[in-house]
Amino acid sequence: MILQPKQAKRFYRIFDSLTVYAHKRLGTGGRLFNGYGEIDDRQALEVTKELWGTPENLAIIDDFVRENPMKLSRQDLAEASSWKQGIKDFFILVRRGSDVFALYVDYAIALRGLTQEIDTMLNTMPSAVETVLLPFDGRIVYALSVEEYPVNMGPTIGANMERELDEAIGARKVIKSGRELIAKADELKRAALDQRAEEFARQTELDMNADAEVEGQHRGVLAGLDPAERERVVNEQTKQLARSFPRAKMIEMMASSCFRGAPATTIDGVLGKLNKSELQDMAYGFGVRGAVSAMKKGELIEAVKPRVPRSRDQLLQIMRVGGLRDVQNIRRLVESGGLVVVRDSEVETFSSVIAPIAPLALTYHRDGVFTTVMPADALAQLRDVDWDAEERRAREWEEVETLLSLMVDLRGVVYLGEALDELVNVHGMDARLLDEGFTEALMMAAERDAATFELSFYHDEPILANTLMDLGVKNEAGFQRLVESVLAEQGNKPVRPVSQELRDAGEVARLVLKCKEAQDFMAYLNEHVPDEADDYFFAEDVTLEIIDQSRDLINPAEALHVLERHGFLPTEAQLKRLLELIMNLTNAVPKWTNNGWAPTELETAIGGR
Repeated sequence: MILQPKQAKRFYRIFDSLTVYAHKRLGTGGRLFNGYGEIDDRQALEVTKELWGTPENLAIIDDFVRENPMKLSRQDLAEASSWKQGIKDFFILVRRGSDVFALYVDYAIALRGLTQEIDTMLNTMPSAVETVLLPFDGRIVYALSVEEYPVNMGPTIGANMERELDEAIGARKVIKSGRELIAKADELKRAALDQRAEEFARQTELDMNADAEVEGQHRGVLAGLDPAERERVVNEQTKQLARSFPRAKMIEMMASSCFRGAPATTIDGVLGKLNKSELQDMAYGFGVRGAVSAMKKGELIEAVKPRVPRSRDQLLQIMRVGGLRDVQNIRRLVESGGLVVVRDSEVETFSSVIAPIAPLALTYHRDGVFTTVMPADALAQLRDVDWDAEERRAREWEEVETLLSLMVDLRGVVYLGEALDELVNVHGMDARLLDEGFTEALMMAAERDAATFELSFYHDEPILANTLMDLGVKNEAGFQRLVESVLAEQGNKPVRPVSQELRDAGEVARLVLKCKEAQDFMAYLNEHVPDEADDYFFAEDVTLEIIDQSRDLINPAEALHVLERHGFLPTEAQLKRLLELIMNLTNAVPKWTNNGWAPTELETAIGGR
């Protein structure tokens, strides 16, 4: 996606003005303008690199805004000021549908082109690039140019990048708007610096003890521990990392998602608090016709206003889509008269404060206090709700969604009718939950958790299909062919039901991680941790990735590529044992094509059918 022509013209006006000013202040060599009186792209890139290269140089932006040498408007100066939060770094760009995402420290950042689609400027996708990400007009763009690294990632690494995007989406780590980028910028920069500092410290330690280490590998701190002790040590390390997250930073991050000014007391007032990007998303969701992307904020409000839910049933439906936590938060608000106040000193976890749920409630932060307000017209509609019944319903639906997610995670493709029968007849779910509105609710749940499952149609019969099968597939037809291929392979193989053990484990990969084959593989990796890898999580990360890829069919060469990507380059002497361990592991993983059975289990499953 690209900016509208009017937006692009405005961006260039502001960016070019800043470039001219920064060129003079920084004294970068070379002539800024070419023979045609235009700014030279190469010289502009040098200015960009230096301006965002150090925190000290960013003070130039403050000076530019204060002096306003080009007589820009107040709105344009505000955009320029926000660019202090720009992120200059190395990114992996991945296209998904019509969008391009920049992968960065576990986050996926939605990126707009300026006047042309970003991937038309690059040789390959996914692509490794260096640039500066900037907030602009509610969107996220790049600082005029991108430098592409001459690296052909190939299908395996490309698939891994797609998987990282899926993981970011599944973990809700997607940054879509300029406001979100501004709020998250410091956290992202700090996380990137911390990663590099940790890598430097590990390398320094190894350099000081080079004689005691095998080249490229060392014996990790978890080597020799039995599975139970290893799990205890890893869990303790995970807790220590979580405890190290500063409370003040948590409050700062929560406050960044809050709204400013006087609280909105009506649903229409809530619309006025939303930014243009949020209003556009709402307009698309409510089916507003016309050029939504070209509408001004006032026009968007007027277009959305008649479509915003206002009745009791409509407001409840918005709440229900958010799941149990939203139900509990809205109940808390209603029972408190539409107002919940939490002081900074009372914040213990991220769930201490009610997150904004437009148009039902917005949260504001000022003078060390989080204030969540429900509009009076929404409160009037929700006063007489049976909240105990709503919570029971939310818990029941949460279990339904969990079971459906696990079915798809286990078997790859599940016919919806068969899934409903399994829910009722195997897991004892109440059939009244699965009424005629179930499919619509399921589609909303799939959109909210798109990395787990999506609703598709195969020969007009609805099915649930794991979106991980979409790796490398750029169109719906290709995805459908993958679905058909899995269904054909499943044939008459018996269906592996979701067991109580799997429901407790939460996800298939984590369950497989506990089997002997996985434990043997991790024990070997603990003995041969790459120098730059994290001792505590290297073996588990590699094993989980191979398990995940093994859900479909994976050959040993692809598993070795996974190891290579994590820095493990096996010697010839290690290769035989390593391949043996990989084969044992992949044969113990439930396969989609086997209807959820591992190859080692399938013969027993068929025999006991």
